[in-house]
Amino acid sequence: LSLNPSSSIELTPEQAGIALTERMVRSSNIKPGDRVLDLGSGKGLACAQIASLTGASCVGVDRSPENVARGREIADQFPYLNLSYHEGSFTELPQFLLEGEGQYDVVLDLILEEVLR
Repeated sequence: LSLNPSSSIELTPEQAGIALTERMVRSSNIKPGDRVLDLGSGKGLACAQIASLTGASCVGVDRSPENVARGREIADQFPYLNLSYHEGSFTELPQFLLEGEGQYDVVLDLILEEVLR
């Protein structure tokens, strides 16, 4: 991370993930009550951070059953955050995420650093 090309701050992977998520929250203007879809949610930390920082609900989707299980553990640890995690991929989202309540205010892809609002 560097604001000045001649200087830099070294971050651990965890610190870099937190900083990236904070940047995505700022750039997407997530507000309380928003519904966020996090594609490629990994172990669920970004979703939890988003919900904690903004009051939004966050739905994480990841291809790895192990990551989804870890995300669900986080949701159980923080029941006051509106979190859910599901197995799926960018190209094959579970159908129930697209129906009924499947409307999202923000779609995040932290891997590609993209925000759709």
